[in-house]
Amino acid sequence: MMCIHGGAGFGKTLAVNTCLRALEPGEDVRKITFRARPTARAVRYELFTALDLAGEPPRQEHALHLIATTPPTMSDSAALPSGLLSLPTVYINPNGPVVTRTVGSDSTGGEGFFFRQHVFALDVHGLVVETQLDRVRDRFRPTAEDLVPFFASPEHAPETRMRGLARAFEAFWEGDVDTALAMALPRLEGMLRRRLQAADIAVITHAKGETIGQVQQLGSLLDKLDELGFPAPWPLVLRTVLGNTEGQMNLRNNVLHDLVDTPSRHRAALALQIALAVLLLGEEPPARTGSADSGTRMPLPWNAAADQRLRFPVPDPRAHHFVTQYADMHDVVAGLTVPSGIPQSAATVLHTSRELLRHSYFCYEFSTVALLHALIAMEIVLRAKIPDSGTKPLHALLKQGKESGLLTERQTEFLHEGRKLRNRIAHGQRAHSVMPPRWGAGMLTTSFTLISEVWAAQPTPPATTDTYESTGI
Repeated sequence: MMCIHGGAGFGKTLAVNTCLRALEPGEDVRKITFRARPTARAVRYELFTALDLAGEPPRQEHALHLIATTPPTMSDSAALPSGLLSLPTVYINPNGPVVTRTVGSDSTGGEGFFFRQHVFALDVHGLVVETQLDRVRDRFRPTAEDLVPFFASPEHAPETRMRGLARAFEAFWEGDVDTALAMALPRLEGMLRRRLQAADIAVITHAKGETIGQVQQLGSLLDKLDELGFPAPWPLVLRTVLGNTEGQMNLRNNVLHDLVDTPSRHRAALALQIALAVLLLGEEPPARTGSADSGTRMPLPWNAAADQRLRFPVPDPRAHHFVTQYADMHDVVAGLTVPSGIPQSAATVLHTSRELLRHSYFCYEFSTVALLHALIAMEIVLRAKIPDSGTKPLHALLKQGKESGLLTERQTEFLHEGRKLRNRIAHGQRAHSVMPPRWGAGMLTTSFTLISEVWAAQPTPPATTDTYESTGI
């Protein structure tokens, strides 16, 4: 395999076609045409189709099912190591003896020690799951709407509730840990209740005499996990992450009762994996039957019909090379202030330009469109400052602005370069250039400053010679 790359107009397509025609007549040549900016998923599907490969390409359902059914490694807490001592954690007198005790003599009979060991093991495992989920995002770019049908396939997973779980995954991939956990943890508890009910395990305490009935709390549900038949170590994992005994993670209470600051992202990944495990353990894995063109095939990205139904914007994978989450884009555009006093139409266009750059997190090419919009605002300001501008083209306005002293040499040169770029794109001579967000922010800052300078500038009046009115001399 080889790759030919370079700028437009260098004859790449011609060179490839010439080489293909020169091959032996018996060679099996198959061509694939990709849309602009194909993702790994698009390449995978097209290769499976073009090469007539057996089976079907990997799907996000298979990846998520594998994550759900791969448990962490947990140590066996059946027996305590002999002679293991516990040190006080509050205060140690450096000048005197240090009081120690055996681990098994504390109030939890040693369970607190093992819970802390389990929490450490789960934190390490959470880092692995975080990487796995990010790879699912980068390979398949799933949206909430893509995930809902898969999440709602088990009987204990109603679609109305699974929309919230799908949104939790989307928030996680967007870098919003608080939203991801706030959406995932209640759905996790709800799925656990429904699975217990489906196994005829009581989740409600009925009224007896003067005692009123009540819904059993999460702690009671965790005590019944062994009855549910989950394979080891999943019952221990759920108790360690969701339980509130000394040494346990207590993630559910800490998050939903706002007892801690935003948890680390790997703990959110761990909560999402546990939600997948409760959802999918005991369920059949996704079917692998059908060809790549069958109805089970996931829609390709950039499909117009599919894009129209997206409820939430999908982050552009290239944006993650420069920012980690959408919130970082606010810092990128923070310095772009619309100049005061300029015509309202120009101010509106500049505001649009700034928001296009902000949202280039979701569509990378928006950074170029933002710069082109700034040029529109510049033209509006020039027409307002230059008398008799009428319908003159931009190059004529720039020439007149320079001759009148409204524009400096530097300003005129910058605007001419912008005009040429706009024309090449508008006339199909060049595809949208791609610039990193911070480069776009720098060029837009220059454009905003230039508009402010031009609006404040005054044309140099033409030179005149004093004459006598009567003689004209």
